[in-house]
Amino acid sequence: LKLFSKTDDKLYIRNDTGTEIDLTSGGITSIDTTGSVNGITLSGGPIITSGTITLGGSLSINNSDWLGNDLSIGNGGSGQSTAQLAINALTNVSGASDDEVLIKAGSGDAVWSETVKSVSTSGTVNGISLTGGPITTTGTIALGGNLSVNNSDWSGTDLSLANGGTGESTAQGAINSLTNVSGATVGKILTKVGLNAVFSNDIPYLRVDDLETGTNSNTISDSSGTTFLACRNAGNLSRSMLCFGVGAGASWSVNQPIDGHNIAIGYNAMNLTSQLNSYDNIAIGTRSLENSSGVGVQANIAIGTEALSQVVDEDNSIAIGYRSQQNTNPTTNAPNVSLGSFSLANGTDLRSNTAIGYNSLRYLSTTATGNIGLGYGSGKIYNSTESYNICIGNNGVLGDNNTIRIGSVQSNTFIKGIFNTNALSTWVPVRVSFNGELGINQYGYASYYFAGNSTATNGTVNIYSVISGTRVANLSTSNFTVDTATPDIEYIGTEDVICRISVSANWQNEDNSNNFCRIGVHKNGVIQNNLEQRSNLSINSDYPRNVSLSGFLALQTNDKVDVRVLNSESSSDDILVSYFNLNIEII
Repeated sequence: LKLFSKTDDKLYIRNDTGTEIDLTSGGITSIDTTGSVNGITLSGGPIITSGTITLGGSLSINNSDWLGNDLSIGNGGSGQSTAQLAINALTNVSGASDDEVLIKAGSGDAVWSETVKSVSTSGTVNGISLTGGPITTTGTIALGGNLSVNNSDWSGTDLSLANGGTGESTAQGAINSLTNVSGATVGKILTKVGLNAVFSNDIPYLRVDDLETGTNSNTISDSSGTTFLACRNAGNLSRSMLCFGVGAGASWSVNQPIDGHNIAIGYNAMNLTSQLNSYDNIAIGTRSLENSSGVGVQANIAIGTEALSQVVDEDNSIAIGYRSQQNTNPTTNAPNVSLGSFSLANGTDLRSNTAIGYNSLRYLSTTATGNIGLGYGSGKIYNSTESYNICIGNNGVLGDNNTIRIGSVQSNTFIKGIFNTNALSTWVPVRVSFNGELGINQYGYASYYFAGNSTATNGTVNIYSVISGTRVANLSTSNFTVDTATPDIEYIGTEDVICRISVSANWQNEDNSNNFCRIGVHKNGVIQNNLEQRSNLSINSDYPRNVSLSGFLALQTNDKVDVRVLNSESSSDDILVSYFNLNIEII
């Protein structure tokens, strides 16, 4: 049916036969809408008086709906009804000829070309790479590299036991899976039987009371039969030995008259060449106390690989560290103590040395005795018989004997208990050389004491010449001599020195006038301004007055020192001197 109108403003409907019906006549009172074809719908009815009929929806067409000619290329089709004809039509572009290939041109168009221009290769996935390109004529594209897979690459089920995994994704699940072997039941222990791990109720062990019984030894061996743990005994504890490690205590014999109370832990530890009278030793470490021999290796402690190895008749020594005290061999009962790798490592017949620190006293040689090395490389320079040295943080100097060396790069020294302490009743000054050596080289002391009453008259007079009575000279070294005729004290040492000078005297005025007096030290006849004292003695002072002075004086060989008094008043005025003391001390 088709609904339409004419020029007469009437509404008509035409059926399939072409018959037209005037809807405005004949009594039609309502028009309804219905139906949907290929997604197109008719709506708006029923209309009774007036209204709008609307065509809507979305057109939906499939192959069964298509009639007429094939959709042309111009309308988005191919204009063909078969695949071959369609591809032929679509590839009928510029330049199409036999044996050419279709490629993309720079303009964006697909055009025909005679050959493939170039084939490149790129990309790497999990270590697998594609190589061989670019290929412009002929070539080979190769897949290579090494496959690298980590946890993030894994997908799927867990790797099974059969493929080298555990089949589990947790630690607990994995260990449960791996220990699900023969005999696995509650309470059993996993142990090794041959090449297999199996569960058993038995634990390999040695009982302590086995040391008191039996006639030889109780041992545990590995799968090859090599003994690694042994309690060796001779039927009683006094000759027992605990050994742990392949070859440990392997030379032990129950037939020795005295041996026992030894502990050997480590490969070939305390594997003695001769164990006669060898007891109370502890050897821990590969080859510690190995191949030691003699009439007895007793009461030693060796901890570390080859510590105290290759020694003879070693007693009461302690060696801790790799090759510590290797080959020491003291021929007398003079044990050594060493702590640190290679400490006391190279010498023979070393006696009563103590080395603490890596390489400490390492190269001491035959009969070196009584050295102490403390710190990394302390005393490592010594390579002969250097003895009785102490090296603390210092490498030592070849040929040292009876020498103390402390420090090597330090620039300041602080020692408590020296400053502001009680002075010693007898003391000597210490000198320091430019290379840091301490000593009292060229020390000397001279004292000249005069006692008796004598009078010094007006003028400058050597005070010795006016004193009668006892004269006592005290010379501590050969650096001084006293000339009693002059008199003076002469320095006869060979080096320039600094001396501390002190003078004490007792004098008094014997006259009825004031006296101005001066006492002073002279060197080679010249008064030293820093070593003089002046005093006014009042009229008729009938009591003695003490006078003292001190200072420093530089002396060279053959310098002469004396003390003089000057009475500056009239010649009739006298000064009574009752005693006088001069001290000269080299500092």
